[in-house]
Amino acid sequence: MKKALIGLLAAGTLVGCGGNTYTITGKLDPGITDSVFLMQGNPENPTIASAAVAADGTFKIKGTIDQPDLAILTNRHRQGIGFIFLEPGKIDVKTADLGQFQVGGTRSNEIFQPINDSLGMLQGQFLVAMQENDMEKFDSLNQVANGIMRRALDNNSDNLVGVYFFGNLYNEMEPQEAREILNKFPEQMQKTQILTAIAKSIAAQENTEIGKPYLEIALPDSLGETVSVTPLIGPGKWVLIDFWATWCSPCRGELPYLKEAFKEFGPKGFN
Repeated sequence: MKKALIGLLAAGTLVGCGGNTYTITGKLDPGITDSVFLMQGNPENPTIASAAVAADGTFKIKGTIDQPDLAILTNRHRQGIGFIFLEPGKIDVKTADLGQFQVGGTRSNEIFQPINDSLGMLQGQFLVAMQENDMEKFDSLNQVANGIMRRALDNNSDNLVGVYFFGNLYNEMEPQEAREILNKFPEQMQKTQILTAIAKSIAAQENTEIGKPYLEIALPDSLGETVSVTPLIGPGKWVLIDFWATWCSPCRGELPYLKEAFKEFGPKGFN
């Protein structure tokens, strides 16, 4: 459940269909920053464009893009000011209440802003519930947030807003449901970076579901010798593949139980 909440606070990278010229005009409270930088996805990525901020807080960025993208606007210290759906057209950024920022002008940004406002209204309640360790209230709020995001996903499967919320929700879904939703997006959206990544993740889950043929694994053992799965598997054999690390105390704590299981069931074909 917490994955969905974390998704509200962090922007993932999105890329989508074709486009060209965009213009971002902004009005920030004076003194916030003397310059703004447009980054793709997160502040660690290369700068797409930048602009000086005038004494009255106004700025303007103009450029071209090959395809729509989710970008983040930062100050010169790479601290996030806000994120925007970077797409062709005129995009407006302005300071809102409590130091927040509102973005509008183009279709995706206009659709997203009221949804984001609704989610933002829940954040204070989430923090109170966490501080008071009120998990019943936290779970109730999470259901409300998930409902808002799910409706946003269902109503926007033709644009980047739907892509964004699918990126927040798909980890909570079974592979079959996630696949069905993924297939609803048009071909242009299927090419976005985030949907491409989700498609790979879903395929990996589908390939490792119960009843699927095993995937060959070849890794070095404790002596450095390569061991693969295939020679261990044969008619009438059951093979347990357990992934663990030497630094994982709970993992090591399970080893005595595995030894007991092998001692009891090894003669019956358990490896």
